Amino acid sequence: MNNNATDSLDPVVARTRQAREALARQCDYDLDKMLDMFKSMQARHADRVRSPKPSPRRAATKA
Repeated sequence: MNNNATDSLDPVVARTRQAREALARQCDYDLDKMLDMFKSMQARHADRVRSPKPSPRRAATKA
């Protein structure tokens, strides 16, 4: 999945892929474990979690 040409051109992509790989490795590449980890992080840091604000355009179409 790594594209060395892209990684060398864009350091943000390289760091993002490294972070993704580290998280996947930490959870043994198990999506259920990863989801549980993210949910526990969200619960521990509830003050950092934001909910999307309702869009005025969307609210008008629901009425």
